[in-house]
Amino acid sequence: MNTGLTDAEWELVHHLFERRTTRGKPLTHERRDIVNSCMYIMRTGCA
Repeated sequence: MNTGLTDAEWELVHHLFERRTTRGKPLTHERRDIVNSCMYIMRTGCA
């Protein structure tokens, strides 16, 4: 089962996850990876 976003799907939603400020700590994980992880938990229940 593929739980990650395709490039086309990510292109449609990536603007929702952009940083709007430069304040705070630098990113340690790519936003796409975080979204894919959340989607994995939602789809599988992560038993």
